[in-house]
Amino acid sequence: MGDLQSIEESLSTFSSHITTIIHSVENANKRSLVLIDELGGGTDPDEGQALAKAIVSHLLKSGCSGIVTTHYTALKEFAFSADGIENACMEFDADTLRPLYVMRIGLPGSSNALAISRRLGLKESILADALSNLSSDAQKFENIVRSAEESRIQADAVLIETNRLKQEWQEKLALLEQEREKLKKEKEKLYISAKTESRRIINEKSAEAEEILHEIEEIFAKEELTQADLIKARKLKNRIADKVFDNEDEDENSLKQYAPIPADKLKVGMKVFIGTSGQEGVLQSVRPQKNEAEILCGNMRIRSKISDLSVLISTQNAQHTTKKTNKSKKSSGVQVAKTLNPNTKPALEINVIGMTVLEAIPEVEAFIDSAVISNLEEVRVVHGVGTGRLRAGIHDFLRSNRHVESYRLGKYGEGETGVTIVKIR
Repeated sequence: MGDLQSIEESLSTFSSHITTIIHSVENANKRSLVLIDELGGGTDPDEGQALAKAIVSHLLKSGCSGIVTTHYTALKEFAFSADGIENACMEFDADTLRPLYVMRIGLPGSSNALAISRRLGLKESILADALSNLSSDAQKFENIVRSAEESRIQADAVLIETNRLKQEWQEKLALLEQEREKLKKEKEKLYISAKTESRRIINEKSAEAEEILHEIEEIFAKEELTQADLIKARKLKNRIADKVFDNEDEDENSLKQYAPIPADKLKVGMKVFIGTSGQEGVLQSVRPQKNEAEILCGNMRIRSKISDLSVLISTQNAQHTTKKTNKSKKSSGVQVAKTLNPNTKPALEINVIGMTVLEAIPEVEAFIDSAVISNLEEVRVVHGVGTGRLRAGIHDFLRSNRHVESYRLGKYGEGETGVTIVKIR
């Protein structure tokens, strides 16, 4: 590389260039790296191209590695057909013709001689004359190379945009997966809540029934029964029957409170009931074309089919049903009052000391369900020391409960082996 011409030694540019080439050709082998800048330059272009092609062919046979820079079209075409050699080019900005210092393997570069001359201010008449002097084959080759380069740049831009969109959609899919897991956990909590409430109602009704039965047993435990005792026993029996009918009336009324509604009658802000999940919520949006609606249930948004939705019927019908029920109760002479305990703070501890394993497990299960609903992270189960059978039974249950992440015995100051600390999942 470099111009070693010398007037003193009578060496022209080509002579000094070919002298260095001869040295490289004679000494090149498989371990050589040959770098040649503008191979075949400084002489007649036709002869220079022919000589450059022959030299490259010889270097290929020698097995050496190397890089050859050239503007010769014939050498670019040769690289397409020969084995062991490949075209490459340095990128230029198509608008400013400034180098981008990026190498692209696989495509030959365009010399851009006329475009650079135009940008530097050469007269258009000279440029037009130069263009007419180019052979048709040379013009076609330059046009193909330039078109291929522009297409590649466009393809690179499309690839960058595609990768960006791919990354964006991957992030959206990850968010959707997180939302799906969140909805799944909310669904589990709703299921546990319903299960806990059902258990509470059953226990409450069972306790009331046992209390009434105990009163009846006390009446019939007397040695002599009076007419008043029989009347009192009959009233107690009727109280049990009334509670059964009250539950049936409540179920019937709850079913009659909602009725299906067509899509064109749905309005944002309307209170609706989702049949598939058994939840109430406020309508947020309606998409009749997709048969979809979005409902806000507490802090959770749920998408549901419009066909699965129903709305609260008129309050007049509900009042009429209530009055009719009250009237029937007055005719029987029996009034039943139901008092619900106000909401209290979630319990952090349950004491099952003195219970058997069979008695304690249902209580601990309900306690764990309540802790999950209340979003508690850690609770205490007090079982005492004793023989250790109760503790072992509770630990067996906790080990198989899917809402329990881990458990351990209490430390010093926490109750030690008489207490189990449970971490909720």
